[in-house]
Amino acid sequence: MSSEDTMTLLCTTAASAVSAPEQKMTPYRIWRVESTDEGWNHSEFPVERVWPANGKVLEESTKTLEEDGLDSGDGLVVEFKQHNGWILDDKGTTQQPQLPAVTLPLFNSNDGFSIK
Repeated sequence: MSSEDTMTLLCTTAASAVSAPEQKMTPYRIWRVESTDEGWNHSEFPVERVWPANGKVLEESTKTLEEDGLDSGDGLVVEFKQHNGWILDDKGTTQQPQLPAVTLPLFNSNDGFSIK
């Protein structure tokens, strides 16, 4: 991804990277977690670690990754809505044990930054 890509593109790309074919139409949320939390860069992220890692839901928008303050080292976790609701709620976790995580390079190493 480039720093000039939109938050919507980041979210759809991250969800596509970890979704199974039957999840293509399933609602999802992308959580940003602090990369200092050990274990965030694995294929699954325990739900009980989202809050300690200062998890925050990213909003899809036309804002660029740079405008939203995303860095190449930020951790992203994808949450797919279950038939009985979201895995995480605003009071803690539900019964689901793991959330799929994705590690995508946010910035192409061949691209430079431009100052505006």
